[in-house]
Amino acid sequence: LEQRMEAKESARADELWHDLRDRGVSGPLFEAYRAMILARTQGREAGVAVLDPLVAAHPGYVPLLHLKGVLLLETRDFTGAVPVLREAAHLSGNRTDITFCLACALAGSGQAEEAMILLNTLAAREPGRLLHMLQLEASALDDLRLRPEYSDLIDRLRAPPPAP
Repeated sequence: LEQRMEAKESARADELWHDLRDRGVSGPLFEAYRAMILARTQGREAGVAVLDPLVAAHPGYVPLLHLKGVLLLETRDFTGAVPVLREAAHLSGNRTDITFCLACALAGSGQAEEAMILLNTLAAREPGRLLHMLQLEASALDDLRLRPEYSDLIDRLRAPPPAP
C-alpha cells in the first residue's frame, strides 16, 4: 500500500486499501492511509476529514502526526504542516524523515533560516540519506534553492568523503 502511494498510484492504492480492509486489516494507521488516498483522489478536505478524527483519538501517535504533516505538505498547507510536524519530530526524537518534512514545511512557510538549521543538522547526522531525500523531494525546497547556504549544503553533501 505504501509503495503504491509513494509511486503516486492513487487509484491502485485505493483498490488495494479496500482489498486489505475486506481481508480484515484495520487500525488507525491503516485508516490514515485511506485519508492520504482520499486527499490525492478527492482533494485535501476529504483526506483531512478522515485524518483529523484519527489524530484526535490517538494524541501523540507519531505515525499519524507524520502522515497528517505529509498530507498538509502535499497540499501546500505549509503553515498548517509546521506545528504538526514539529510535534511529530519532537515525539520521535527528531527522526530524520520527519525532521526533513519539517524543514520542507518551514521552507514553504517562509522560515528559511530554521529550515536550513534543520537541514544542516541532518547533513551532519546522515549526509547520504539527506542527499537522497533532497534528490527525491527537490521541489519541496524550492524556496531555499536561491540561498547560498543551500548551495553550500548541496556541495558539501556531494563532495567525496575526506581521506582517512
